[in-house]
Amino acid sequence: MNKRGVGAWLLVVCVSMVGGHSLSFGDYSYKLSGSPSGFQVWTTAPSHKITVDHDLPTVSKGSLFMSAARHEFEPLQVVIQGSTAGNCAVELDFPGVEKVTLHKGGFVDSLLDTLTPLPGLNTAGTVTSGTLAIDGSNAQTVLWITVYVPWSTTLVGDLKGQGKLRLTPPGSGTPFEIPIDLYVFNFQLPADLHYVNHMTLSLTGDVDSDEDIAKQILFDHRMTPKGGATWPSGFNYQITWDTSANPDKCSKFYDEPNEAPKYSLHSLAPKYVKGEGWNCAGFPVHMAVQFVDNNTPRPSPFCGQNVGSNPNGTAAYNTAWGNYIGALGKYVKDNGYGDKVFYYTMNEPQDQTDYETAVSLCKLSRSVAPDLMICVSEEPKPEIADYCAYDIWAAALREYNQQYAWKRQEQGIPGERVWLYSLPQDPDPYPNPSQTDRQGMHARIWGFLSWSVRTQGYWYYDAGTWFNNKNPTVRLELFREAWEDYEYLWLMNGKAQPKPCTMTAADVPAFSVAKGLTDWTTNDDALMVLRHQMGLYLEGSIASPPSLVLPPSPPAAPVYINFQGATPSSTVTVDGNTYVAMGWDAYDSGTGIGWQGQYIGTSIVTSGYNDVGGLDDRWYSFLYDDYGRDNVFKYPLNPGTYNITVAVGFPGKLYTDKYNVVVNGVKVIDNYDSKAAGQAQISASIVMDVTSGLSVVWGGKDDTNTYAYTFIDWMSAVPTTAPAGPDNSVEIVCPALNIPVKDNRASPPPCRPCSVDP
Repeated sequence: MNKRGVGAWLLVVCVSMVGGHSLSFGDYSYKLSGSPSGFQVWTTAPSHKITVDHDLPTVSKGSLFMSAARHEFEPLQVVIQGSTAGNCAVELDFPGVEKVTLHKGGFVDSLLDTLTPLPGLNTAGTVTSGTLAIDGSNAQTVLWITVYVPWSTTLVGDLKGQGKLRLTPPGSGTPFEIPIDLYVFNFQLPADLHYVNHMTLSLTGDVDSDEDIAKQILFDHRMTPKGGATWPSGFNYQITWDTSANPDKCSKFYDEPNEAPKYSLHSLAPKYVKGEGWNCAGFPVHMAVQFVDNNTPRPSPFCGQNVGSNPNGTAAYNTAWGNYIGALGKYVKDNGYGDKVFYYTMNEPQDQTDYETAVSLCKLSRSVAPDLMICVSEEPKPEIADYCAYDIWAAALREYNQQYAWKRQEQGIPGERVWLYSLPQDPDPYPNPSQTDRQGMHARIWGFLSWSVRTQGYWYYDAGTWFNNKNPTVRLELFREAWEDYEYLWLMNGKAQPKPCTMTAADVPAFSVAKGLTDWTTNDDALMVLRHQMGLYLEGSIASPPSLVLPPSPPAAPVYINFQGATPSSTVTVDGNTYVAMGWDAYDSGTGIGWQGQYIGTSIVTSGYNDVGGLDDRWYSFLYDDYGRDNVFKYPLNPGTYNITVAVGFPGKLYTDKYNVVVNGVKVIDNYDSKAAGQAQISASIVMDVTSGLSVVWGGKDDTNTYAYTFIDWMSAVPTTAPAGPDNSVEIVCPALNIPVKDNRASPPPCRPCSVDP
């Protein structure tokens, strides 16, 4: 067993200030003092998607606050509760920032989502102005502000009143002026994008009617259009190989050298892939060619050859296809695109026949173009990877086998990476940014979450959903925040990507925010405070890497829970301790208690009772998910050191299903096989420091990547003075595994330096 712990890093809870601007809870959600009568202005964290009848905060302050590094966009959510409907004149005077936008927020599924530019929008010098329609009747109206701190700015530090927001209520001739305090961190985000967001959308249909403007909008949002960097041209065979426009059809790669630059791969690829004459960086990746459909990975006929009845292809077909892939690989390498351009071979292979096709395509590509990156839409799995390794595995969020992926990466397989993709049907507690009825943290969390699970990209098949009439949505703006979060972590990690089984300073904030795919914070204000502290750490104003800290709460107190039926019947008392009865109660954001899972609220999550005798009453009742899905139980445990015990098993019955329980990111019960052990039920304990509540994941996939029952009996969390164990909060465990690697891939070239101001 190879364990590399985080050591003392995770003992950091509070930040010691050396300099900079200190924040506390309440610095992101508060009312603006001095607001005119019937025109209450307030603010909250951008990821907090409010409702039209949202309650006002209780705290009041005299100014708004933003913080950002150089080369960073930053949003600000300003809300007006107005009693009088009509137009409000908006004027934002903000010297030193650029690319200012003013939008009115709209509501979908009762939550803030759409953004529409203010009518009459105008910029003159440092002032941007427009008109905001106030809904009246004390309904909430959102003014969404976004600014960009330029790379070349001389602004630095705590700038009180750097900006001024003037709002003139309907029917009033007197503007209400609000100072905006801006803190500019003394560092800049890099020009290159270190997290890949590969988005399937229409440049001109979803983003902007002008292709070049659309590409700039996407790059500014740290997104990459799938195959769209070189649109309206491309690397695919219909343009560069098997086409009558190619004077050497099916024998030489044709990059349209004589076409107009706007339509020529010869001109578009250097500009948008490498960034030449654009922003120096270019898009981080580019899909050159992709499969035809799920059943037919390659086109047929191709250069006069039919693929045949087997998708693996005839010898003649594979020769023709190999000639194209070989020429593509050579062109990519010769022109310096090798670390960005890839071939997408297959989508979601379903069975052994598909796996064999994925291996066949991988081996063919390696034989003719060993340096060309290849991608498959599948999680890393031995059925494919043991025979030929892909550069990019695009894994469905709920199918990602983190342990296997980490084992491969820990062995140093060159260049291999994993991207995740989500689906509209992904349930809580998985993050689902495509649904408008989810809170903003479902989008904002992705930077921290991806870092924690060591995935390097995100792919979505319908990214047009994050635009509305060619305007960004709040979800899109929060995605940008997520990818900027990732850049902060990259900088904290010494300008390097994270490695499995290796912990650094960047993992302190990352793991405190998101311990896994189903275990991440929903506290918007606490995340904003942490992000500001990360900026202070990067500029050297504080000495230790910060971690997420929730608002102050009462002292540590014991918690005893007995899991019973859908309608819990009674408490249970054991050794003088009263265990509260808990069924499948859905998570309540007000109390912070309850369950999140795919089938919460349905008959799939059920319960049982079996009094086998000889045990105390805690062991007879149990909950279970009939489909074996992972479910998260959350409890707002007060900060402190606890001895946490979890108990599982079917009373009096042995199962081959392997039981799993993860407490605050640490696996406490690991694939327990009651039948093999000859013991139906077990409990396991861990002593750990708790700073941000209790989150326990019960069940899910076992070590064979199969959903399995876990019967949930009881749990307790008892304050203790004992020191926390080595598994305190976060510990990466990477068992040794000898994985066959049968490819001949070269290591990818290093990233190009970029010194040009983007």
